[in-house]
Amino acid sequence: MLDDGIELIGFDYQAPSWEKPRRVVDIRQKTDERPDAKGKTLSLFADDPVFACYCYSVLVTDMNLPAAELWRLYRGRADCENRIKELKYDFGGERGFNLRDFWATEAALLTVMLAYNVMSLFRQAVLRSDAVSGKGDIQHTLKTLCYKLFAKAAYITHEGRKKDC
Repeated sequence: MLDDGIELIGFDYQAPSWEKPRRVVDIRQKTDERPDAKGKTLSLFADDPVFACYCYSVLVTDMNLPAAELWRLYRGRADCENRIKELKYDFGGERGFNLRDFWATEAALLTVMLAYNVMSLFRQAVLRSDAVSGKGDIQHTLKTLCYKLFAKAAYITHEGRKKDC
């Protein structure tokens, strides 16, 4: 047991398609003691009272560290994948930035990063209130912001100066 409600186990595993073995860390968090636990509940064992009260997650890495150290290391980086997906899908990152000139590629990447940072500041300063979102501490994606700020306003009206009922 690592902390209250957290259990870890680490082992080495090599899948048939992998060139070398990897370190696998299984994390089990008791939802009664940690209500904000990250991970998934096992739907296969939903009726089992023992398994139903835990959230499970797994780390796979090539680092050869103890399970507790790997968990602490990756826990701080857990939300990075969500930010990368947001950059990719909401800010046009899926098209790629490989331009002919290095400095053009650098400028394109910095422009996207600047737009992302401006939207992040906007979210933190304006949209984190209960009055706007209806819930506390909500992190909206750019796609959601476009819908809430622009598309909803367009749906309200049918024609200019006439309210659609």
